[in-house]
Amino acid sequence: MNKKILLVVVIVFTTITSYAQTTKLNSFLDKSDTFFKKYVTDGFVDYKGLSKNTKSLDELIELSNEITVPKSNANEYKAFWINVYNLGVIKQIADNYPINSPLDVGGFFKSNKMNLGGKKITLNDLENKLLRGNFEDPRFHFVLVCGAISCPPITDFAYRPEILDKQMDKQTKLALNNPEFLRVKPAENTVEMSQIMVWYTKDFTNTGKTLIQYVNQYRKNQIPEDYKVKYYKYNWKLNDQAGSSILGGETAEGSNIQVFTPSKLLKKGQWDFKIFNNLYTQTKAANEDGDVQDVERSNFFTTTLEVYTGISKNSRINVGLIANIKSNSQGGESATSVFKYKNDPNVSAFGLTSIAPSIKIQPFKNVSNFSFQSSFFIPLVENELKDGVFLDKKSYVWETRFYYDYSFGADKFQFFGEIDFAYNFGEKGEGFANNSLGVPVSAFLSYFPSDIITVYVNGQHYELIDLGNEFSQNYTSAGFGAKFQVTPSLNVETSYSKFLRGKASGLGQTFNLGLRYILSK
Repeated sequence: MNKKILLVVVIVFTTITSYAQTTKLNSFLDKSDTFFKKYVTDGFVDYKGLSKNTKSLDELIELSNEITVPKSNANEYKAFWINVYNLGVIKQIADNYPINSPLDVGGFFKSNKMNLGGKKITLNDLENKLLRGNFEDPRFHFVLVCGAISCPPITDFAYRPEILDKQMDKQTKLALNNPEFLRVKPAENTVEMSQIMVWYTKDFTNTGKTLIQYVNQYRKNQIPEDYKVKYYKYNWKLNDQAGSSILGGETAEGSNIQVFTPSKLLKKGQWDFKIFNNLYTQTKAANEDGDVQDVERSNFFTTTLEVYTGISKNSRINVGLIANIKSNSQGGESATSVFKYKNDPNVSAFGLTSIAPSIKIQPFKNVSNFSFQSSFFIPLVENELKDGVFLDKKSYVWETRFYYDYSFGADKFQFFGEIDFAYNFGEKGEGFANNSLGVPVSAFLSYFPSDIITVYVNGQHYELIDLGNEFSQNYTSAGFGAKFQVTPSLNVETSYSKFLRGKASGLGQTFNLGLRYILSK
């Protein structure tokens, strides 16, 4: 009798548990379907929108950890883990966004363990042990999406057990009939395949078929079996809606000139190196009433070196160091005289003039396009004049810059605004700007004709506010410039601006040249 009761209890418990797991699985699939429909369009993911609010994604990941699906129910098991894999890829990208490629995240596939489906597991182990390790099905390679352009496109729906074979067949056919994914060249008797086909050749040929024979099972137009098989380079650029690439296209692999505006911070482990050269040369000056007069040419050349690194995983805190090197000349010397880098009494002065520890902060989690930078400049000059030539301020300066940018017009245009507050310490009379507050306000409008090129126009108004030094000044300038991304990590910038008006200010022109290198671990 006791055995019968125990058997009934076990059956009831198993039934309830199975029902609960089925209910959770169905809920997970329904919510996954809603998520993909919201954030996926034409195979591209809205990481920018998602990174501002990951609540729905986080809830899906948490729900997956409450579900256990037995391998004995093959379609439920495969559908569950395919969706979990794709969500895991998106989760890692959203947590590190903005990035140019999933490979920008160290250990993305091989070593970063995530809590997925009740397991602490890497994406590689999920794919190779849970799916490929248990089922011989080459179609996995057309439904597991690695987050890159050369992957088959991610779907805007969840995979479901009851129609899984149809869904996997459909995605396989779409990929293998896509002329960008599989490039047939009759004139050369060749077919160029994705590197997926060479990385996993055994999966496609384990039944005795050649790669071309496997492919032809899903193609409308058969490829002759005597065609030579070649492989095109895998494009690891992010499958991001903010980008402009198409599946398999030969595009630049990353565009940090679009992503890393001054308001965007680095993720943990990334480094940002900048060298910015500014040559200001003036032949006119405005008095306190704004009247303009000719003056002897003076030239001021500043090389600013900046190094920053991310120290928070969510890309909200960066720390760094700034150094200024100046070379100035006066007395009618040509603008190029500053490149002699020499100290000549009453003619030129040169030296390392200040350093500054600095911190950048994104204060609001859901406003990734707003941040501020605070730096404390320590003077390295004893006197502002060096042998009769002005070199630099000798005052300590606390400077805080606020950044905001906004992209529009399908991300072809971008507005960037900046307002700075620089307080100059020191007693009246000890320096021309002591005990005053400098407030420049700047605006930039950029246009991106391509991912790797931007051109822009800009304007700035500067006010030096007297706080007891009995000296104030202002000026207004306007200019234009361009940036070009040389490699996925290196970009170059050049710009020009002209001072249009001012009070108690020199009126000249600036010529700028900068290099920026972003290093990902």
